[in-house]
Amino acid sequence: MLCQDQFETFVPYRVVTQAPCDDERQERLKLVEEGDKTWREVRRDGTCCTGGVATCCCCPCNTLACLTSQEVVTEEIFYISDSMDPPDKPFRKAVSRNPCLLWNWRLLGWLLTYSALHFALPVLDGIFEGLGLARLPTALNMLMLTLVMWATVVAAAYACYRPSMGIKYCVMVAIIIGIPVVYNQMTTTTS
Repeated sequence: MLCQDQFETFVPYRVVTQAPCDDERQERLKLVEEGDKTWREVRRDGTCCTGGVATCCCCPCNTLACLTSQEVVTEEIFYISDSMDPPDKPFRKAVSRNPCLLWNWRLLGWLLTYSALHFALPVLDGIFEGLGLARLPTALNMLMLTLVMWATVVAAAYACYRPSMGIKYCVMVAIIIGIPVVYNQMTTTTS
């Protein structure tokens, strides 16, 4: 990366927000600004500033921010390569993921969400009736709602750092909701 003093240097990797229409120069400037931050500035940016009951929710986040700012644990990955590597290569080298374990955790999360939605079924009946989905089996409605919730969370997570991926997941939400609604409308009009 070419910095202010016209020398190439290495900037530690930290997640840096970017706008969808930033050009390469603006992205580099944001990376340099992030790399120039002191540990105190990183700590300040990483902590929640809330009060009251919400402070209890932020306690784990603030603890992690405190530990990383004191260099007890560092969130940075130092990776130097003499070639143009894809951005995810340092992550794959730092944390090798077992695909079976990853999918097991995803399936467990989906199962817990699906089960929790069954407990909220009386509240959700009005939503399904409003969309015209009351005729579909309950299990199918809960599966659709589980996938919509998952895709919405993923879209929100991607929105700041990869807006194009966030838009893709928003389209996925629309498709997941749209297919049963359109199918139900078609079967209602034909019968």
